[in-house]
Amino acid sequence: MDQWIDYRTTVFVVGNEACGPADQGGKRLASFAVITAWNPEGQIQSRETNDLFDRQLTRRLESIASPKVRADGCSPDFKHREPGWAVGVPKEQAVEIGREFGQVAIFWVEANTLFLLPCIDKSHPAEAIGSWGKACRKSVAL
Repeated sequence: MDQWIDYRTTVFVVGNEACGPADQGGKRLASFAVITAWNPEGQIQSRETNDLFDRQLTRRLESIASPKVRADGCSPDFKHREPGWAVGVPKEQAVEIGREFGQVAIFWVEANTLFLLPCIDKSHPAEAIGSWGKACRKSVAL
């Protein structure tokens, strides 16, 4: 099955009231990326391996010192969930980080539109897949 189709229906559980990385005043940034390190190249890994990749991504993002918040990508029924980060970096840098961690694609939010951007998989074009407001679920418990 083509994972790209599944990516289009992803919903996000985000760990703050702004539903994304926020400035110092608590206002959500107008554009940001959502990046995970789980399952590089679309290959299912063990929980331990994925947790290691997530810690590596966390350290990488901490080195950038950009606003970030936990943002887990989930299937609509929440049976599949991958920890990730919503992070305020430029689009090109976000795609490069996705490539660095072997990601098929990352998500990009701009002016409340949710985009799917290819990283290592160039067989699909970047595409708008919906509204961030509809895809985001707030969870301060993350």
